[in-house]
Amino acid sequence: VWELYRAAVPFDRVDRLVDLVDRLNGGCDLPGPRPALAVVAGFGRTDPWRADLLRAALDHGREGLLVLPEVSGPLDRVFSATWGPGERSTDPAAGARRLAALVTRAAEPDPNGEEGPALGERLAGLESERRSLEGKAPGFLLADNPEEEALLVAGHVADWLDEHGSPDRGITVATADPRLAVRVTARLRDAGLDADNTVGEPLSAFPAGLLIRFLLRSAQTDLRAEPLLEVLGHPYTDMSTDEAATGTWALRLERMFRRDTGPQSGLAGLHRRARDRDAAAREIFRRQVPGMRDFVDRLAAGFAPLLELGGDRLRPWGVYLEALGAVWANLAPARPLDGEGEPDLVAAAELLETLATESERLPPVTLSEFASDLGRLMASHSVAPHRPQGIPIQVTGLVEARLGRADLLILAGLNEGVFPAPASNPVVLPGRVRRLLGLPTWRESRAADAELFLRLLHAAPSVVLSWSRHRDGSPA
Repeated sequence: VWELYRAAVPFDRVDRLVDLVDRLNGGCDLPGPRPALAVVAGFGRTDPWRADLLRAALDHGREGLLVLPEVSGPLDRVFSATWGPGERSTDPAAGARRLAALVTRAAEPDPNGEEGPALGERLAGLESERRSLEGKAPGFLLADNPEEEALLVAGHVADWLDEHGSPDRGITVATADPRLAVRVTARLRDAGLDADNTVGEPLSAFPAGLLIRFLLRSAQTDLRAEPLLEVLGHPYTDMSTDEAATGTWALRLERMFRRDTGPQSGLAGLHRRARDRDAAAREIFRRQVPGMRDFVDRLAAGFAPLLELGGDRLRPWGVYLEALGAVWANLAPARPLDGEGEPDLVAAAELLETLATESERLPPVTLSEFASDLGRLMASHSVAPHRPQGIPIQVTGLVEARLGRADLLILAGLNEGVFPAPASNPVVLPGRVRRLLGLPTWRESRAADAELFLRLLHAAPSVVLSWSRHRDGSPA
């Protein structure tokens, strides 16, 4: 696998990073005058190469200060006590210890110690600190499913506003589940509360993504009625200078489809029915205007670049991307994919441009495979809508919430597999080898989630945790 990768990508961004580190370790000085104090802060986890860069930054100053998160307050100590001595590699302070060891080139402490006292004994030793947290601990919202959880979260926000009035620093709902973020945003708006969903939604759910999907589906089905009418009814579609022309003829085309009870026969059948409709308009329905043949001809010409690529023949990605761009330009000329305009148009343009740049590395596919793969890519590509600054209620991600302060913070969707996220298995190097080489393993990822959660508990004077008993119909 490594040899195949190197044959395709001889020099990547990791190579650039390693080359920079080698030059710095070889005595190359950083540019500019040396500051009196160099500060490194805000890092929760890193790898050996970035640690070398941080060390070079610290060495560049006449004095260097490395700021690390620590377990300090009663809430921190009670939470951290749930990790035993033998679980130090995944506790909230593990990332800080590893970062300190890498930056200072000190020996990392062995995380595999003795088991130590049981959890009950550890918490019993912190009984006085637990008592000091009474009235200050986070609140809890337990729902049966994500839809009910979104309703409970929105209700809690509304109750808080009724009791406290307008917030000074805002209200934040943070979640690692984009679908739950959409649900919460919708429930807040149902309650008359304007919320800014900075998590975003998949590109496939935005108008640009939907139009791309409808265009490809229409070409795959040889302009069958359902996907074709979706294209014609899309707000971006405009096939003429007359504003009413596309909508008017699309409505007449839909009526023509509804009158035809026989099987659909693709573009050839569409041409035939258009001729029959124009003949009937002249001879039978004299009040109607002929012109359906011209409209269908324009549709066929607009879709021609993609219609020519149907079938099971394998073609490069670049061919399909070029054809898709041409069809878009034919049917939606007022909304060009030039990297400007609405956020979904910008995101679609960037995705297609990236694919075009890398198209030579992608294997040839059929039109159906191209449409399927592009659909999956759009579903995984998140787009945040542009909203005005300063909206007091934010629905955001967990990392973003850590960086801000709010009057009320709700951490939603705290289900296993959502947060903490499931540990990913390395594809090439197994965990034992990665640890021997000093590379991050699943333990570092789990420790980073624990540290993030601990910091979020301090991001507002009032913190509420919510989760649901069931997700996707299964117990959670």
